[in-house]
Amino acid sequence: MIRWSLARPYRFGGRLPRLEFVLFMAATYLAYVGLAEALRALAAWVHASGFDLPGDVVAFLVVPAYGAALLAAMGFLARRLQDADRAGAWAVLVIVPYANLALLALAAVAPPTRGTNRFGPDPRGADAPTPPPHADA
Repeated sequence: MIRWSLARPYRFGGRLPRLEFVLFMAATYLAYVGLAEALRALAAWVHASGFDLPGDVVAFLVVPAYGAALLAAMGFLARRLQDADRAGAWAVLVIVPYANLALLALAAVAPPTRGTNRFGPDPRGADAPTPPPHADA
C-alpha cells in the first residue's frame, strides 16, 4: 500500500519507501517536461502576437517553482536515504552535477532497513508484531 507523502514534501526527518521515492521523482520529471513545453508554447504565442516578453518575466515564474521543487526533492531524497540507514545530509549533493545522478540512482536501488533504524520506524509497517494464527483455521 502506497502512503503518498505529498502532504509533507519539505520534511527532512523520518523515512520514505523506495516506491514512493521513485514515483515522486518520475512525477517531478514529467512536471519539468510539461513546464518546459508550456513555457515554449507561451514564448511562441507571445512572439507570434508581436509582444516582447522579457526574460526576467520568465525567470520570475520559473525560479521560484524550480526552487520549491528542488527543496521537495531534497526532502524526499533525505528521507529515502534515511530509510536505507544512510545520513540524509547527503541530499545536499543533489545540486552537484553528476554526483546528483549517482545519488539518485543509489537512493532508487538501495535496499531499505527492515524494522526500526536510527531515523525512525519502518514506513512499511514491518515493526508491527505479527498477529497469531486464527484458531478456526
